[in-house]
Amino acid sequence: MRGWSIFYRSGQFINVLWARFGREDLTRARRFLNAPAYALFLRQAPTERRHSLKVAALIENRGPALSADDRRNVLQAALLHDCGKSLFPLRLWQRVLVVCWQKSPQAVQTRLIRGPKFVSSPLRSAQRHPVWGSRLAHQAGLNDDVCRLIAEHHQPQTPLGRLLAEADDRC
Repeated sequence: MRGWSIFYRSGQFINVLWARFGREDLTRARRFLNAPAYALFLRQAPTERRHSLKVAALIENRGPALSADDRRNVLQAALLHDCGKSLFPLRLWQRVLVVCWQKSPQAVQTRLIRGPKFVSSPLRSAQRHPVWGSRLAHQAGLNDDVCRLIAEHHQPQTPLGRLLAEADDRC
């Protein structure tokens, strides 16, 4: 399983430490987002911006043929799918905790989320960031389809939602 291999996770850890992107990446994001949504994109931590750019690029380069509206919607959602994390920024150790928690058995997940606040707060943030992001996107003037894609990006309900979730898992 690619998403949990030690090499893949090590690469993610290195990317967190040295998240880089160029002016052309920001220009591409700006092309798809209105001014308030672009400001929301910029509020994300550099690691989230880099990740979101990679998710959008994967969809743009390898995604199926989409209508112009669907393409715009899923690319906007890709750029902002983790924007809810900006409301509760996590430290590196908390990010590691969240990844381990997400891959642990359900009984362990339940025990940890009911644990002390210093453990449960980042876990609850990880659970809630899609809803928070959807609300932020709505406030930024994005349409209901984009907001729905952001809200469902961990539990996709639609073909576009599954496209976004698959790209998110791969990046």
